[in-house]
Amino acid sequence: MRHAIWVMFALVSASCAAGSTQQGSFREWKEEVKLNDGRVIIVKQKWRCDKIGKDHRGEYCSTMREAWLIIDLPEFSNKIIEWHEQLRPMILNVDKNQLYIVGIPAIGAQIALYGNPHPPYIGYRWNIGGWQQIPFSEIPETIYKTNMATELPPFESPYMFGVDTKDQSNSRASLPKPYKLIDPNFRFD
Repeated sequence: MRHAIWVMFALVSASCAAGSTQQGSFREWKEEVKLNDGRVIIVKQKWRCDKIGKDHRGEYCSTMREAWLIIDLPEFSNKIIEWHEQLRPMILNVDKNQLYIVGIPAIGAQIALYGNPHPPYIGYRWNIGGWQQIPFSEIPETIYKTNMATELPPFESPYMFGVDTKDQSNSRASLPKPYKLIDPNFRFD
C-alpha cells in the first residue's frame, strides 16, 4: 500500500511538472485587427515559443514555433474559423470578398518545411470549409501591410492588444521592414 502511494505521488508530481513546463511556452491573447474595409475585428491569437522571457519592455518569445488564430467572420463561415501553422502570422485581411492570411517562417527548420520559398511569405485563402495555401503571386498587393501582432502584447495588456498599441509596436525601428510590409524581393540568407 505504501509503495502504491509513493508511485501515485511520483506520477502526479511528474504530470504537474510536465504540464507547467508546457504551459510556460504558450502565450495567448486577443487582438484587434483592422481590415481594409475599415472594420475592426477581434481575433484570438496563440503562440508556442521555445521560451518566454522578460526584459525591460515586457515578455518576449524566443523562437516562435507555432501560431493559432481563432476568427469569427460570419460572412465566411457560420462556425469559428481556425488557422494553425508553423508560421508567424503577419496579415489577416479581406480583399474582394476573400479572406487571406499571410505568415512568415520564424526559423530555418520552418523555412525548409515550407519548401524554402522566395520571397518567404506563405499565403492562405479561406475556401468553404478550410484554408488553401496559395502561391505568392496570388496574395493581393492591397493587403501587403502587416496588421497582426509582430511581438507579444505589452506586459501591461496581456489579454487585449488594441489597434493603436499594435500599430506602435509594428512601426518600431527594431522591426525589419519586410515584417512591416510584404517585400517581394526579401530573401532569408
